[in-house]
Amino acid sequence: MELIDTHCHLDFEPLSDLSNMSTLDHTLGLAKAEGVSTIVLPAVTASRWSRVLDLCGLNTEIQLIPALGLHPCFLDDHADQDLLHLESLLTTYKDTVKAIGETGLDLFIENPGSIASSNCLTSRLSWLSHLTCR
Repeated sequence: MELIDTHCHLDFEPLSDLSNMSTLDHTLGLAKAEGVSTIVLPAVTASRWSRVLDLCGLNTEIQLIPALGLHPCFLDDHADQDLLHLESLLTTYKDTVKAIGETGLDLFIENPGSIASSNCLTSRLSWLSHLTCR
């Protein structure tokens, strides 16, 4: 059976250390041994987008697909210009980026700032509808 992991943060240390590929290679080897053929890597902040794109550009036995997004748990790290940067990356990497993520509401965290998270999600959805309707 061919499996797809739709949510794996390979962009976090120690897996993302491109100067020492042994941990990433080992992890991908374990996934492949279990039948995983594809992994989607969702980025949580704009500062991680290039790392996710770099990882997905590696020649690995498992297909790595980037998903670029702005996670609501990191509201303090997001800036208004991030959406413009994301739009630019989606244009540049239109054949590579297959998903937008992370984004949404995460109400499991203490003091999630649900109004701020909701506003964040609403602005992302509005922006996405603009982007996809062109």
